[in-house]
Amino acid sequence: MADNKARFQKIIAIAMDPGAFEDEAIAALRKARELIRQDPTLKEPDIQPPKVEPPEASYKSRITNIQSDWLTVLMNSLSQEAYGLGLRSRITCDFSVIPYAVEVRCDGSADACKKFDAHVDWLIQFINNKVAEQKK
Repeated sequence: MADNKARFQKIIAIAMDPGAFEDEAIAALRKARELIRQDPTLKEPDIQPPKVEPPEASYKSRITNIQSDWLTVLMNSLSQEAYGLGLRSRITCDFSVIPYAVEVRCDGSADACKKFDAHVDWLIQFINNKVAEQKK
């Protein structure tokens, strides 16, 4: 069986060789099909499916004291940023407290979580600055 596998691989290499004449490639493919009829285990590739790795990192936060005027802006911006970074995210609003609170959870690569954390910090500062300007 190992001899058939080595022979099959050589024949496929000939069929796929860009320098081979068309007739040679066709003859090699026909021979490969004949070998598969004789030994059906040859048609199964040795390729292992890729392992799905769990997320490398997570980001979790609770953002509090959000005025209702800024709630939609905050949640929209967080959602867009998480999507753009390829993070799996859950962003929920806690209406049981006033001013409101937002729970954020993101899973993905460590780099994306770090960039998302920086975006959250920037967004909170932006909103706080705008609220302070409105109070003046």
